[in-house]
Order: sequence, then C-alpha cells, then structure tokens
Amino acid sequence: MSKSISEIKIEFEQAGEQQWEALCQEYETDSRTGVRNLTARYRKKQQALVQERERLEVMKRSEEHTSE
Repeated sequence: MSKSISEIKIEFEQAGEQQWEALCQEYETDSRTGVRNLTARYRKKQQALVQERERLEVMKRSEEHTSE
C-alpha cells in the first residue's frame, strides 16, 4: 500500500535539507497531483536556499574586499 499524501508531506517535513532531493526523485513519478506539487514545492524551496547562500557569499566577499 502506498503512503498517503499526508504521510509523504510529514516525511518531507521531518527530512533534512540534504534529503529533499532524494525524496523528490522518489516521489516525482507519483501519479497524484498533490504529491507532484509537494515535490515541486521542495525543489523550489531548495533552489531558493541555494540562491540565498550564493547571495550571502557574494555579500561576504564584498564586505571582506571593502574592509581591506
């Protein structure tokens, strides 16, 4: 028996960021729209975190450069 969408959502919520990609790959072929929407949401969330880290790194380098 497959997991309910609620169970899958809890699985994502309890997983660490490093596990999101594996969970997305596991569930992206699920036929249920709710599950596909959930994987899309976590992929978007993951991309936003990557972009924020890149933005912070640029700011950090800029700060270091101006303080020299």
